[in-house]
Order: sequence, then structure tokens, then C-alpha cells
Amino acid sequence: MHSEAIKQTILNDSVRQIFRDLLIDELNNYNKFVKYGKLKNWVHAEPKYGAFVK
Repeated sequence: MHSEAIKQTILNDSVRQIFRDLLIDELNNYNKFVKYGKLKNWVHAEPKYGAFVK
């Protein structure tokens, strides 16, 4: 979503910085969400490849 907006703001540094800050904030929030999920044991490990193949 933000990457398309960043591509269109090549000539406007201040607007590009705003979108960059928004993207970094979203990544930080996602990181906090994942850490909280691990803390609450809501994140399950995916099965290993070939675990159910005989």
C-alpha cells in the first residue's frame, strides 16, 4: 500500500518521508503484535516440511 505512494512521491522528499515514517510505524506495530502473541502462546509453529508425508 505505502510502497505505491512512495513510488509516486519521487520528487517530493517531505511527502516521501511521511510515508516512510508510516511504514516504519506499521512494521514496529506488527513486531509488537507478534511478540505479544508469542508471550500469550497464540503463535503456533508451522509443521516442518515432510512431517506428515510417509
